[in-house]
Amino acid sequence: MTELPPSTLQHLLAQIGQQDFKAFERVYRHYHDRVFAFVLHMHADRADGEEITNDVFLTLAKNPMAYQGHARFSTWLLGIAKNKVFDRMRQRGRHVRTESVDENTWCAMADASGDVVTQALRHEKSLALDHCRDQLPLEQKQALYLAYYIDASVEVIAAEQQCPTGTVKSRLFNARQSMRRCLERWQGGVTP
Repeated sequence: MTELPPSTLQHLLAQIGQQDFKAFERVYRHYHDRVFAFVLHMHADRADGEEITNDVFLTLAKNPMAYQGHARFSTWLLGIAKNKVFDRMRQRGRHVRTESVDENTWCAMADASGDVVTQALRHEKSLALDHCRDQLPLEQKQALYLAYYIDASVEVIAAEQQCPTGTVKSRLFNARQSMRRCLERWQGGVTP
């Protein structure tokens, strides 16, 4: 995703400060998916993810001029999102919620070809990935997200996480190892 041009962004933020809903809607539509994907990656719960994402944009709406331009706007929004995820995890004591799949969900998952088995396997894989990712420390989750979803370089991740590049490499290595071990346990029927 591309950033809005700085002049356009500053104009929109000023309009948001004057309660212009259309300006807010434009920023929201442009950045929502990136923020939501980041929150899901960090927290792995769709309901909380939507709520946290909305909190991020509510924070923006309340004080749009808090953005000072020291980093990319999306990086600033993801920083707010990270703090909101931390807050939610502190509130809930880092409890991992699991979801049961009811008949309506199965019907919604079924594709036009009627291959319910394939859809069920995809859903199971998604649950496993979400579960294992949720077990990672937040710094590792953030590094994984930036590396594999945003395709950020180690240097960019280091700047975002305010740490040396060696620390980022270590976080990514440890995250991959933890994910591998967790997925192996999951496949063996053990969910930590």
